Amino acid sequence: MNAVTAPTLPWYVAHSKPRREEVAKEHLVRQGYAVYLPRLKVLKHLRRQVLRLEPMFPRYLFFRQGRADQSIAPVRSTHGVASIVAFGGYAMMRPPLRPLPR
Repeated sequence: MNAVTAPTLPWYVAHSKPRREEVAKEHLVRQGYAVYLPRLKVLKHLRRQVLRLEPMFPRYLFFRQGRADQSIAPVRSTHGVASIVAFGGYAMMRPPLRPLPR
């Protein structure tokens, strides 16, 4: 049994296709990934004022493996995902968050 559990796995950043953050999120969840898509309530002025939920970081969402042995390679071909954010050929990772001390 692998000692690494899902909550201790790092978070990765996916760059989505334009206005396809929600599509990418749905497909990643179906594949067993944990996904975080932070959103903000934004007041839009069209013909009337409308309050909408929009991504906090347009075209970006965060994901991590659902289990330790799950590869991130399928993410690149997921509907709605354009690429995985990488620097120098290495996928950008965010270490798991630690609980705040009490």
